[in-house]
Amino acid sequence: MDVNDTMRDELLADVAVMVEAATDGVITESSARAMPGTFADEGMSSLAFLRLIDAIEIKFGIELGLDDRGLDPYDSVEHIVDQLVHIGAVV
Repeated sequence: MDVNDTMRDELLADVAVMVEAATDGVITESSARAMPGTFADEGMSSLAFLRLIDAIEIKFGIELGLDDRGLDPYDSVEHIVDQLVHIGAVV
């Protein structure tokens, strides 16, 4: 396992914990990491989604902007981690 894999695994774990907190346990950490679909498919409310994005922005000191792709880049733990890796977020 190289440094990039280790960093990605740490980001996955961090984001999954934030998902559980943002959803008040509706989506657990383990199910967030293993979910095959989107947050909406798992029952995440729009308010929980906003809390998640806010938590990510605060933790990593970044701003996740919306563009012409809408919410798709942020609709799952994997997609969020892809975005964090792309912008160079560090655990």
